[in-house]
Amino acid sequence: MFNEILKELARLERGIKLSVNVPLDAEGYLDRLCPAENCRAEFKIHDDDWTAKVGDTRAFCPICRNEAPADEWNTPEQLRYLTKVAEAHVSGITDKALETDARRFNRSQRPGFIQVSLSVTPSAPPVILAIDAAEAMRQQFTCDVCGCRYSAIGAAFFCVACGHNSVLSSFDQAVAIVRKTMADVSEIRCILTEARDKDVAQNTVREMVENGMGRLVGAFEHLAKARYEKLPSTGKLPRPNIFQNIVDGSDLWRNATSKGNENFLSTAEINDIIRLFQQHHVLTHCQGIVDHQYIAKSGDHTYAVGRRLVIREADVTQLAELVAKLGSGLRTLLP
Repeated sequence: MFNEILKELARLERGIKLSVNVPLDAEGYLDRLCPAENCRAEFKIHDDDWTAKVGDTRAFCPICRNEAPADEWNTPEQLRYLTKVAEAHVSGITDKALETDARRFNRSQRPGFIQVSLSVTPSAPPVILAIDAAEAMRQQFTCDVCGCRYSAIGAAFFCVACGHNSVLSSFDQAVAIVRKTMADVSEIRCILTEARDKDVAQNTVREMVENGMGRLVGAFEHLAKARYEKLPSTGKLPRPNIFQNIVDGSDLWRNATSKGNENFLSTAEINDIIRLFQQHHVLTHCQGIVDHQYIAKSGDHTYAVGRRLVIREADVTQLAELVAKLGSGLRTLLP
């Protein structure tokens, strides 16, 4: 009597494959979520690249480089959407099978004192609403190895498809983020003052500004080291962190390529970047307290020994401009 529905239920029990197109944003990007519990970063990847470059294999988180199978990156909204689509598909199959069984049963009936017939009322289909794409991401990236297009809020360090860490992209991101943070310092201070108090706001902003200086120095060192090591026959670096010293780093480049910092910065700019790098050194190793070495190496006589450095957002913004300019110059030394 119920042959068709039993057949379909048996088929469903064995499992079926269902192709579902998850909604994309206006630019064709697909929302993704890192499955690592200690990360859970949200990002996007162009749907064409997710299909062609990731496929059914594995993907990488652009923030933490967690590696996981391609089917583990759905957001909670996408999982709910996929569940609704599956429910609607199964309901359609079972409703159709029941209708077929009912028609067969009704046709098999013969005229008599008692007439029996079956009717099927299809179940109301689940309401499927297209999910909204996540907030528009602030930065878009293209992997310089495989060409994968992805985007993330803030910094992203690894390609989603191949896991490559692009030194050039990381440097550009660091400079862009520090620039924007310094531009927003006044607004951040006001928000913190209203939410907490002036002391908390001032301490938080001071740490944010000083950390911005450290981030720029670290990003420049990473870029310079990576580019220098690509030069032919340069040998081992004389010491770790040599590119945190503007003068010694320039000497290395000049010996290897006949071009140093003076080819990319003016004399005044070189003096400024030396002073700002030395300020970072004092912040890192002397808790910001000026010593004789700082005055001798930076040429900065506005401070006396024993005073603490005062770093303003304008200083960090200036350093961002200088490392960006010098970084652009170093890029020209290699194809």
